[in-house]
Amino acid sequence: MFFDIGALKLAALVVLAVMIFGPDKLPKLVSEATAVLRRLRQLADSAKQEVRDGLGPEFQDLELDDLNPRTFVRKQLADLTESSEQNQNID
Repeated sequence: MFFDIGALKLAALVVLAVMIFGPDKLPKLVSEATAVLRRLRQLADSAKQEVRDGLGPEFQDLELDDLNPRTFVRKQLADLTESSEQNQNID
């Protein structure tokens, strides 16, 4: 589900939030939290675009996830497996 939180845990968090903040303040807090998350997403997107622009046109299709070592190794192994399967099909 959402960050590996089950439905029961999510419901418990909602009930706890209502008890702590009260039903009158909770909508305002939720709207403020969504505004902060929206702003953080915009900042992250602009930072990604600045990195792509700084690297030049040959890296326009670069995904920042590709810079994660685990993702890089996984992609390399997948490409290696795919190429070896193609070579076996040729033989």
